[in-house]
Amino acid sequence: MEIMKFKSIAVALVVTIAPFALRAQTNNTEAAPPPSMPANPVATPAAPAEQKAPTPPAETPIKAKRTAPKALDQKGQISKIDVTAGTFVVGDLTFNLSRKPRIEVDGDFKTLADIREGDKVAVVYFARSDGKNTATRVIKGNAAHRTRKSKS
Repeated sequence: MEIMKFKSIAVALVVTIAPFALRAQTNNTEAAPPPSMPANPVATPAAPAEQKAPTPPAETPIKAKRTAPKALDQKGQISKIDVTAGTFVVGDLTFNLSRKPRIEVDGDFKTLADIREGDKVAVVYFARSDGKNTATRVIKGNAAHRTRKSKS
């Protein structure tokens, strides 16, 4: 009885699947050949497309390595000061204050208005490519001896 059950299931499957299998087989034979194969196998293949010579890559300019600017220092007396412009002169160098300068007077943080002409200071600055000197730190009083010695 069980064998009859399996036979009837097998027959049912064949009957339902067979038409789809035949239709798929028929459609495959009528389908166009894949693009890599010629439509007519007897026809001669087309001439190969012209190959262009490879173009050399565009030359990119070599950029010079960018080195970090070196902090410099200057010690001396302030000979001229302009608080509104944010500039002052020590020795023969004129300095512009940076955006966030650190100004120390006897160990306390102050502003440029707290420094006077004739005061002895140490200045840490960067020499810019346009010839201007940007002061990042101005030290007056006890802390002035902590900066590096000037190479001038």
